[in-house]
Amino acid sequence: RSVSNHKVKWVNYKTGVSHIYFRLYADHSNAVISIDIQHKDEGIRELFLEQFIQLKGVLHGKLGEEWQWQKEAKTESGQSICRICTTLSGKSVYKKSDWNDIFQFFEHRMVALDSFWEEFKDIFVHLSK
Repeated sequence: RSVSNHKVKWVNYKTGVSHIYFRLYADHSNAVISIDIQHKDEGIRELFLEQFIQLKGVLHGKLGEEWQWQKEAKTESGQSICRICTTLSGKSVYKKSDWNDIFQFFEHRMVALDSFWEEFKDIFVHLSK
């Protein structure tokens, strides 16, 4: 459940803001959680990123850790995006013995992201208009 006690599908988290996504990814060697800003217009991407940067201290405070900030990143399809992320290295989604570590890695951070988003979502909604 989310901070506001709504049922949430964490893998498909609805931010309510077009072009801002919370992503979870795991493969044979890493688990990654990210905030992806995927607007096609570079200026709008940077505007959203600048707003996140202004809230960086609050975001890191809620997460209890610092994340990586990438002004220029690429999706697997080659689309330019801005990304804020963290990685759990050395864990494989294909090894059952790693599942608990991966789940805890995602759970803690998604709950913290949800808390941050509930508090600051309206700023990003306003920027998207």
